[in-house]
Amino acid sequence: MPTITSKTIAEYLDHIQWGYRVLDDTTLLTGFRGAVPFYSYTAPLEILTGPHWVYLRGLLQLDVRPDYRPGVLRFITQWNERCHLARFLLVRGCVLIQSEIPTVQCHEGAFRDALAAVCRYGSLTGAEISVLATNRSANELYEAASTALEAADQSRVATGLFDAGQAEEFELVFNTIPE
Repeated sequence: MPTITSKTIAEYLDHIQWGYRVLDDTTLLTGFRGAVPFYSYTAPLEILTGPHWVYLRGLLQLDVRPDYRPGVLRFITQWNERCHLARFLLVRGCVLIQSEIPTVQCHEGAFRDALAAVCRYGSLTGAEISVLATNRSANELYEAASTALEAADQSRVATGLFDAGQAEEFELVFNTIPE
């Protein structure tokens, strides 16, 4: 099994001219800046190497108040459904974005893809997460809108616009392109 250390990751970062600081044999610290109009959004990024996994963890929001957590969780859950190579976590009141690479598959290309995913999704969501985590009005408005959308989806299922029985009748021939 290959050994991935902070030196290996440092070489990957040097190739793309990405600034970083090495803490020890398993940890590097860096960060990224989100391209958000009219707002300077920066996030610290920790890269940890272990015997089986390499983790890239970005801190998007520190200290989400308990009464704001349901709205933030709803938001990051919806993003987790759409993300590729990264996922959002709420850990001890902090919102993180994380990507993992198995060490057996960790090479420069895989690392770049994981780094790009963390930076991209972190930039796309960081400002919204910050607002939902700190602004009561925005959080309540988001919760109300999300609840209304869920109710509308349930209504469509209940009224037959989407019939669960249709899935049983599904046949692949219906999805062929006509000649």
